[in-house]
Amino acid sequence: MALTKAEWIWKDGSFVAWDEARVHLLSLAVQFGASMFEGIRCYDTPNGPAIFRLRAHIRRLQDSCRIYRMPVKYSADELAEANRHAIRMLEPLRGEVESAGSRVVLSGCVGPRGDGYVPSQTMSEAEAQDYHAAEIRTFADTAADMVTAITMNYAEEAMGLARAAVAAAMPVVVSFTVEPDGCLPTGQPLRDAVAQVDAATKSAPAYYMINCAHPTHFDGVLAVREPWVDRIRGLRANASTKSHAELNESTELDIGDPVELGAQYAALRRRLPNLNLMEGC
Repeated sequence: MALTKAEWIWKDGSFVAWDEARVHLLSLAVQFGASMFEGIRCYDTPNGPAIFRLRAHIRRLQDSCRIYRMPVKYSADELAEANRHAIRMLEPLRGEVESAGSRVVLSGCVGPRGDGYVPSQTMSEAEAQDYHAAEIRTFADTAADMVTAITMNYAEEAMGLARAAVAAAMPVVVSFTVEPDGCLPTGQPLRDAVAQVDAATKSAPAYYMINCAHPTHFDGVLAVREPWVDRIRGLRANASTKSHAELNESTELDIGDPVELGAQYAALRRRLPNLNLMEGC
């Protein structure tokens, strides 16, 4: 797969021009394939660029190098700073598109510890706060205006993550995922999960979202006229109607029906006046 040429690339502790990032033909990486890599993604979100699980990716890269007995001359803090610097290089883009009537908000995305579809590696609230604290503090040191917890599949992790955000003085949004019955993968009703997080954190989340689920999976649970529904202000729905288990077992991408998804979004928007953030997952 060909890589898209960029203006800058990080090499040996600093950013250099793309054409100047060279290695010797006889380097071990070229001759024997002795190399380690970690795919760290920065997503272009409606709220600005957001690095996905920075600290977790850095930790995995360091673990890979240690297993291979390859010394790493950069600390976790130095690697994190390289990612922060990359965000800083993108900040001017916000100035180019932001206006007095349309503010651009940068959000750092924080994912679940384990499989977003299967809550098999659950933590207590305290454990979740400790686990996510470092990554949230990293975002707090950047131009990010807030953090968004994506694909939360049980309440305790969302509670701990929200507490970590409060401790770092970062506004936080919690996005739950649900199964076709409208409940979290643990079986907990979405209503109860929102109430549990709000009760434990004094309503720390600025609002809640639902992601990685088709509108038919949660349309029914949002049909009630109850105060907690007003806390749902964002959707990142799947176009596919498949369950999480079916998606995990699929051998081909199911694109669903985008036109139908758009119509379902429009219907939800008319019914839920507080809904103002709608994306695809």
